[in-house]
Amino acid sequence: MKKMMNTRTFLFLVAIIGIAAIVGCSASGSGGAATTPPAATLAAVPLLTADNYEVLATTTVTSSLVPASVITGDVGVRNVSTSLVNLGIVIGVPADHWTSTQVAGKLFSTDLGVAENVALAAANADMVAAYTNAAARLKPTKTDLNSGVMGNIGTLTIPPGLYKFTTAVVIPVAGVTLSGSATDIWIFQVNGALTTSALSNVTLTGGALAANIFWQVGGATTLGATSVFNGIVLSSGAVTVSDGATVHGKLLGETAVTMTHAIVKP
Repeated sequence: MKKMMNTRTFLFLVAIIGIAAIVGCSASGSGGAATTPPAATLAAVPLLTADNYEVLATTTVTSSLVPASVITGDVGVRNVSTSLVNLGIVIGVPADHWTSTQVAGKLFSTDLGVAENVALAAANADMVAAYTNAAARLKPTKTDLNSGVMGNIGTLTIPPGLYKFTTAVVIPVAGVTLSGSATDIWIFQVNGALTTSALSNVTLTGGALAANIFWQVGGATTLGATSVFNGIVLSSGAVTVSDGATVHGKLLGETAVTMTHAIVKP
């Protein structure tokens, strides 16, 4: 009787172990190998109709006359045409936009007509919404990157992700590198000003695209003379592009955008 009971117990234990093994394989994936779910993809900041402009401002867009700036794309200001300063604007054909020798595109202001006024109001609202969207992103990849030198991201190579800064951000002459693919996204949440030094570079490697880089700036944005900058600036303060600087991306400022002998292009 005792021998029979031991045999039954043994068979019962074997059955339980077998069931556990089957469940374990099903939970871990094919062949029983453990699988890790892929990391969530960071979504781009939706620009909506603000994406129609290379430079967009609420109060003024100002350029230097000599040497002139070179802007590839449309320029808009939610104000009257006199707020497009030193751009030498002339009426376009048809008469629903302005043109300028400094702009390979169209210029728009609210005094062109009702349709343009409505379009600029929508674009400005979309610009503010994009800023809010970027600022509201949670679960940063890193907070205060390079916290040893608070806000200074010089010499770093930064992979895709969401980066939150509780201070202003400085890019020194040593520059910074963003390394990733053509589908990767970077969002920088800056609680203060963004300043790049003269001669500095924001360098892209691995196929990274300026159109996928968003700089949400809670203060003024100042890009240094002869610097090279990549990305879309969403600035709550004034945007200043110093003499000879090149911007690959967009300048979307909730106040004014001022350029001196700048190159701004997608």
